[in-house]
Amino acid sequence: MVEALDTVQTMIDLTNHRAEETGQQCRVRASLGDIRCIPLIDHSFDLIVALGVLPWLRSIDEALLEMARVLRPGGLSDRDRR
Repeated sequence: MVEALDTVQTMIDLTNHRAEETGQQCRVRASLGDIRCIPLIDHSFDLIVALGVLPWLRSIDEALLEMARVLRPGGLSDRDRR
């Protein structure tokens, strides 16, 4: 399952539209939200990818802490690929 989070409704709509176009709507859930306060339980993801997010934040500390919180122990983030 892919969880997509964005602060812009247009991006959520586009994500949902693309998922429907490709028949993946059952595998993708897009919702409004803020990376600094992810509305999901601790340790719930194997992989986190934050494309084009961090450069737009005034401070990345809160976002990194939230991503670490929802990443399962031993999981990967896009920072691990560098």
